[in-house]
Amino acid sequence: MKHEIASFRHGEQLIAHWPEWAELQSVIQGIKQEDVLRAHREGLGGRPVGAQKSFNLLFHERLTGILGWRSQVLVFPTPASARAAGLPPPDSPFPERKIDFMKNHLGLEVVFNNESYLERILFRLNVASESDYVIPENEVVAGVIVLASEQIKRWGGMDPSVATFEGAVRTIGLVRQAFSVPLLLVGLFPDDDDWPRLSADFGRGRTTESSSELASDT
Repeated sequence: MKHEIASFRHGEQLIAHWPEWAELQSVIQGIKQEDVLRAHREGLGGRPVGAQKSFNLLFHERLTGILGWRSQVLVFPTPASARAAGLPPPDSPFPERKIDFMKNHLGLEVVFNNESYLERILFRLNVASESDYVIPENEVVAGVIVLASEQIKRWGGMDPSVATFEGAVRTIGLVRQAFSVPLLLVGLFPDDDDWPRLSADFGRGRTTESSSELASDT
């Protein structure tokens, strides 16, 4: 796949040379059309749902495997996490907030949620960067949010309410003064040579349009 980025709060300048950013780019570039279809058919039983679950499965497998990213990373301590670490429980209960993936303080959210969740995800990354109560090893120094482009959203038959890269760039741009965490938005786009046709696997019932025709619809 190809990807495009939008940088906020100097996110690109900060993480440009981080090995974790290079790892994420390699994962994105390594996702082929057949990988998404295989994940849908084999990993998810071919249920007639959008491709977002297939993408989530691929990111989880490839990040948490040999690359060693952690998944579902707690932002605040909980009684259970304190016990597991041999620490006293927190004085007061904190909300159970989690970051999708993390490695070396780079917080990553892979977002195929309803568009209305975007602000919550941004707020969670910002809190994990700024709050004094964050678990120290889980503090976010910079955040990345990965989203489908409009083209991938249509190719995968995703729900109309799913957030897109194009929409997120506009939304985050409107609130850029309201957060401080260095942030990179990453949009997933089809590689023209690797994604020659739309798939009928996701209940679209269309198999003859090329990705270039997809692009002309935008």
